[in-house]
Amino acid sequence: MSSETLPSSPAARIALLLDRSGTTEDELARVLALPAGVSAREVLAGAYELSPSDLVVVADLLDVPVTVLSGHVPLDRHLGVSLRLGTVDAPQVPDDALRYADELLRCKDLLDSWLGGQPSPLAGVDMSTHRFAKTAGLVSAQRVRDGMDLGEGPLADLVGLAEQLGYPVAFRPLPAGVHGFNVRDEREGVVTRLIIVSTLDPWTRQRYTLAHEVCHGLYDDSGQVSVDLVEVPDVLAEVRAESFARHFLLPASALRQEVAQARAERVSLSVLTARLMVRWGISREAVLRALVDDQFASPADADNVRSRLVGHLMADAGLLERWRELSAGQSEPSGSPLLVARALEGFSRGLVGVRMVADLLGQDVDATREQLVARGWADPEFVP
Repeated sequence: MSSETLPSSPAARIALLLDRSGTTEDELARVLALPAGVSAREVLAGAYELSPSDLVVVADLLDVPVTVLSGHVPLDRHLGVSLRLGTVDAPQVPDDALRYADELLRCKDLLDSWLGGQPSPLAGVDMSTHRFAKTAGLVSAQRVRDGMDLGEGPLADLVGLAEQLGYPVAFRPLPAGVHGFNVRDEREGVVTRLIIVSTLDPWTRQRYTLAHEVCHGLYDDSGQVSVDLVEVPDVLAEVRAESFARHFLLPASALRQEVAQARAERVSLSVLTARLMVRWGISREAVLRALVDDQFASPADADNVRSRLVGHLMADAGLLERWRELSAGQSEPSGSPLLVARALEGFSRGLVGVRMVADLLGQDVDATREQLVARGWADPEFVP
């Protein structure tokens, strides 16, 4: 089923979702309290006009936002509904990862409804629309650094920066060749983004993927699920995101200074590469592309560095232990720090239960309850 064939009327939407939910026509008739002589079949055929209050009770029955039934939010703009209908166009991403993303979006929506949304620090900062995608990515990366007062140095807490922009970030194992993905969702009529990064990549590649996905969010690039693959398509949005990631993580001015320092010390290209990877938290491939693009290294020299093991590069630069420290835990799945913090705030105010906190932490309810009690955040006699 494609987006072109999705039904447009409330009755047809209800019929489709009813069919995919396991809910019966009798249950539909019961919640609608239909008048005598009117059947659920007539409702589904569009012969009985549904009131706004009718749509609310049906939305509750089908576990979808009323905006989906009314048509204010298209069926393919809500990840959970798209998963139910089998219309998600992301064959590279496993269903369990998509369902996990949908659960995070559900939690974010609920938390925002209780605690209020968070304003972006880039309000009023426009992204570049330069006709050359690489230039647009470069300019926008600098605008984001300037807009968030980040200076020209390395970005230590990239996850924190992404979440400050309103994009919850989580880490999960994804299939080989998939670096990450982001979801564009409109379940309550407001566009929100969620980013998932693969734990199977080295930590430097994870950071690059995250910066790449942030660019998609800032430009509000189309597509319900955008997947970051090993092979980068030669399309504007992907080329722009690659340029943004490189310049956001390693500005050209900073690279010039690093190269000048390395030349003054007469260190090799392999040592410089290792230093840049550790200091700037950027993958070897991204470092080498930057050095070649900015004409500080030839393609042949870059290929020579590329052919060596990363461990050997780090050993030559005296950075092997530091590299191991930074790599520790890179394969561990983790939830969104922003959503966990928001859930704990909601829990402390009695707005959400322990189950949401447990789900976002990725652990069972009993262990979460014990932690909350131990930290004095919950009454041991009653933890909802």
